[in-house]
Amino acid sequence: MYSGLLGRNLTDRLAALEAVPSPAGEGWRVFIQWVTGRMQYVSGFESLQEAEEWIANESEGWLRLVGEA
Repeated sequence: MYSGLLGRNLTDRLAALEAVPSPAGEGWRVFIQWVTGRMQYVSGFESLQEAEEWIANESEGWLRLVGEA
């Protein structure tokens, strides 16, 4: 998990945040699991590096917008 990249408020609410291969075998997606058990995916990444860059640079803002209140 990328807990060092996110603010404490978010890391307390996330059980998992990681890049995983897409099930169709092409590309990557980011798996998000909240501590409540809810699971979400962000799809459309061409490579593992692209998915990990999104986690490092964009995920915090996205998580704040769609996160469980």
